[in-house]
Amino acid sequence: MLVITLVLLSSCSLKQMIKLAEEQELTVDPNPLELHGDSVTFKLSANIPVAMLKKGTKYTMKTSYKYGDKTLELKDIDIDSDNFQGTSDDAKINKTFSFLYNDAMKSGKLYLTGVASKKGTDKIKSTPELEIAVGIITTSRMVKDVYQVAYTEPGFNTKEELEKLPTIDFYFDKNKSILKTSEIEGENGEVLDQFIASKIATKEVTITGYHSPEGLEAINEDLAKERAKSVEDFYRERMERYDYANQAESINFVAKPVFQSWKTLKDALKYESHLTNKEEEKILKIIGTSGPSFREKELALQKLPFYKKLYKNIYPNLRRSETQILTIKKKKTEAEITLIAKDIIDGKADPSSLAEAEILFAANQTPILSEKEALYKAATKESDSWRAHVNLASTYIELAKTAIKENQRTSFINMAETHADLASKNAKGTNAIIQNNLGIIAMLKGDKEAAKSAFTKGKTVATGQISNQIKSSLASTQIADGRYADALNNLNGLNESAGEGTEFNKALAYTLSKDYPKAESTIKTYIKNHPKDAEGYYLQSIIYARTGNEVEMKKNYNKAIDLDSKYKDISLNDLEFKKYTGITESK
Repeated sequence: MLVITLVLLSSCSLKQMIKLAEEQELTVDPNPLELHGDSVTFKLSANIPVAMLKKGTKYTMKTSYKYGDKTLELKDIDIDSDNFQGTSDDAKINKTFSFLYNDAMKSGKLYLTGVASKKGTDKIKSTPELEIAVGIITTSRMVKDVYQVAYTEPGFNTKEELEKLPTIDFYFDKNKSILKTSEIEGENGEVLDQFIASKIATKEVTITGYHSPEGLEAINEDLAKERAKSVEDFYRERMERYDYANQAESINFVAKPVFQSWKTLKDALKYESHLTNKEEEKILKIIGTSGPSFREKELALQKLPFYKKLYKNIYPNLRRSETQILTIKKKKTEAEITLIAKDIIDGKADPSSLAEAEILFAANQTPILSEKEALYKAATKESDSWRAHVNLASTYIELAKTAIKENQRTSFINMAETHADLASKNAKGTNAIIQNNLGIIAMLKGDKEAAKSAFTKGKTVATGQISNQIKSSLASTQIADGRYADALNNLNGLNESAGEGTEFNKALAYTLSKDYPKAESTIKTYIKNHPKDAEGYYLQSIIYARTGNEVEMKKNYNKAIDLDSKYKDISLNDLEFKKYTGITESK
């Protein structure tokens, strides 16, 4: 609390008011002033004795912030003395001020001048200009721009992948499990025969045998099993004919007999055209009833007036086996893809030599950014897909980070933006990876609002790791805005895997929120993971300065200077250490 005695200069017309002037308490909070977001906000409180507020007078408190040769006039506080006549209560003033910050303001001073005036006249008397706060703390500017470039999955890997072929069905006579010649030589038999002849690598063959729900079909438990076995035998016989050698042993044959199940009948009814809707409802009511046995339900079906239609048109289609083949997807090896990709980069092969997923895979494998650029550019020309464009945008972002010349950096950022926009145009709906990259590009261009907008959109659809990355990036913009609670909400549960600097920003947000225990524990974690980062130690010294731990403050301050001497110069004008005189001489 700053206590200042304001003494009004004498004036004939204001002589009585001046004589009654007493000490007035002024408080500026915070003091020193602090930068949060892009503004400096503070509260000015005053207690003005009612005795000095004489009838017919006005008292004005004029506040200004001076820096360099410039003066920023703030809004006046006017007190009409007539409002306090007949009362013994002092005038209590609480006024909040705010002004936009620029870097030249850091070393300025806040002043207040009291002006007493007689209403209806031009007579005034003023106090001396009084210094009530010095400088601005800018610790909030320590926020790190956290961002992590994201690439889409290529949609290709070298692991074994399986493909399901369309199901092949064979039909059997009633109560029979012998595969008929007409089936073998029919369309389905030819399809299966041609597949076996092609010797496509096969992982598994699942053969499911069914039966119709009447008579011997319904009570012969082995019938469905034998039908599945009959197709398996046919499959194996054809493999021998086409000289599979030892390949048959690598194929897993799975027989799945389905016995006394109503599911097949229910499924068949969905596509049946011989029965009316009411007839189908009656069938479903019978087979869906709990209690009666399978045989009792089947007998109930036989009593239906339209049973012949059911028996003639539906039951024959239930006497079948179903063959599902899992093949091993044919792929190029990683070595093959790498060689072709190298030729594409060198202009010796057309991009069409590889599928898009294979080009993206090759680009993902190389750590050389120029090779990534060449492959992703080839992919955009070949397919124009959002995946190719967003990955090319990611590559340009990384090239911008490594660029030495400013014009190169600007060029890469512009190209990144072009391809990120094309990705957004080609994608269906909001895409987290695209929004992440658009946010990063906006950050690199210094467009804070666009960055926040992109990260906010991305957060709504992001999951997994990309969600963590976006949350951390969004939090860095929120800290810069002075929205520390929002930032901490996004940073909750995150660590450095969400982007380098995540833990530092979390510690900073706790510091600026004045939650010093959490700030201290978080910055310790950050320093443990980044023992060579001088900024981490400097922030820790600030935390200890605020909590009054002078020993630890000096220890971390000195460590910061050991790692980077620039912090000695920075601390000279850092009001975080105002009450610790001589700290800069400790090193």
